[in-house]
Amino acid sequence: MKGLLIFLLPFFGLFISCNSGSSSNDDKLSTPTTGNVKIAVDETLKPILDSQIVVFESDYQKAKITKSYIPEGNAINLLLKDSVQLAIICRELTEQEKAFLKTKDYKAITTESARDGIALIVNPSNHDTLLSFEKVISILKGEIKTWNQINNNSKSGKIQLVFDHAMSSTFRFISEKTNIPDLSGENIYAAGDNQKVIEYVSKNKGALGFIGSNWVSDKDDSTAMSFIKQVNIVGISPAKGTKGEGEFLQPYQAYIAQKIYPFTRTIYTVCTEPRAGLATGFAAFLAGNKGQRIYLKSGLVPAKMPIRLIRVSK
Repeated sequence: MKGLLIFLLPFFGLFISCNSGSSSNDDKLSTPTTGNVKIAVDETLKPILDSQIVVFESDYQKAKITKSYIPEGNAINLLLKDSVQLAIICRELTEQEKAFLKTKDYKAITTESARDGIALIVNPSNHDTLLSFEKVISILKGEIKTWNQINNNSKSGKIQLVFDHAMSSTFRFISEKTNIPDLSGENIYAAGDNQKVIEYVSKNKGALGFIGSNWVSDKDDSTAMSFIKQVNIVGISPAKGTKGEGEFLQPYQAYIAQKIYPFTRTIYTVCTEPRAGLATGFAAFLAGNKGQRIYLKSGLVPAKMPIRLIRVSK
């Protein structure tokens, strides 16, 4: 018990909520390490959160986390409706969302958990795996519609843009990052989830898919390695005038840590639990030493652990 308190106390200050609302039946009897809790998780984060939950439940065997992997927009809706009291998503709440929670006497405790990236993937037969940030924008705007507009020798045909879901963090992030508020067109497809994006790209030579990088970042995970074998990962050159311009970067840990990979994003935990129950405990775990190391091992960048970057000279 003493070791448990040493682990949890440094992080409670980050998460203890001042809410006066009532908690759900599932959390009423929970503590930071026991009981049952339902959480909502951005579907693009499924591989890394699966790993985190397995370790947490192994360490605290009286704790049971029921997770819903759903599009980011749906996860936020569940949080606002008090259907869950912990959401793990890729943006902070808006002022309007915070104000809505305030009307219900709830306060959201938001903590940066880690950073990952959006990986762009193409069919294995497509060798056009280097794109500038500006070319990606032209593709998304429909100014570039076929692969031979990029490479005269390409046989990949029409470019098919493949996302997971219209309410996903990926779709929102790409729209915001490229400043294309109306991201639409007859060549844009919603596959349903990240795994289906990978499957679609692996079978369609003209496809350009967008997925969370944690689906292909963990070199020790057999599932991630099987996905990597099905697709090619595109190297993206940062926008002109920005750091890394002229280099073609994949969503590797070092580039995400330096924030020079163009499609780097932040992962947040948002907790509205009115007292320190299991939702608070799991959020603390993610921010703690073990949770941060799991992010690191999986190829993501932990928020609170320094990364040692080594430059290798040939």
